[in-house]
Amino acid sequence: MTEDLPRDMLKGHRKVTSEIDMLHVNQIPFVRTISRGKHFGTVVLVKKKKEATIATAIKQFIQAYNRRGFK
Repeated sequence: MTEDLPRDMLKGHRKVTSEIDMLHVNQIPFVRTISRGKHFGTVVLVKKKKEATIATAIKQFIQAYNRRGFK
């Protein structure tokens, strides 16, 4: 997520609402996000299904969006 975004994408679309969920593939847990309207998703491997680990994955997702100018 280091590429520059087109200015048109940010214009009037800085506020993002995302859905966050857990999914399992072959019993391996992942945190999945999808942004409403933009249909951009992320998937992060979660090595341990503990509150702190899941919270870290969510914080990384939020930080990535903030770095791009989204709120």
